[in-house]
Amino acid sequence: MSHWRVLGIGSPFGDDQLGWRLVSAFQSLDNTTEPEGATQCSALALDRPGSGLIQALTGARGVVVVDALQNMGQPGRIHRLALADLTQANGCFSSHSFGVAEALALADELALLPRHLLILGVEMSEVEMSESVFCEEVSPAVAAAVPKLCTLIDETLSAWTSTKHQAHGAAVGQASIAR
Repeated sequence: MSHWRVLGIGSPFGDDQLGWRLVSAFQSLDNTTEPEGATQCSALALDRPGSGLIQALTGARGVVVVDALQNMGQPGRIHRLALADLTQANGCFSSHSFGVAEALALADELALLPRHLLILGVEMSEVEMSESVFCEEVSPAVAAAVPKLCTLIDETLSAWTSTKHQAHGAAVGQASIAR
């Protein structure tokens, strides 16, 4: 498996498709297949993030995790989150019962987190937050966030793989693990 990974968490329903759509869009970009200086970059779509997320983190130098979020505000808004933000939120961010927060916290306890970790979430529309609504379409606000996410991820991977960044072991904003 590659050293650099983009993990899109999702399901086939409504705005929760965000992670999967991001992976599809990211894979279609020619310049993101191998960031400069990277051995290899892979993008994976994951369903139900529990142990599958932990396995996808294992052995990577840098990982970007993308998921749809609940209860944080404006639909389509992109959030950069620290691991501590997720673990202190008691599951309110994720639309999954054993979600990203729990999987990342367990990976942290098992010392399986990569050196670089960026957690990105996009606020779901209010309609999507209703458990009784299972629509097949992504809301326009969430769909509009996908190209922005691709650009942000491409810039992050380029920064992580730059010679200067590697030489100094420096973090890029919140792009490295925050505990």
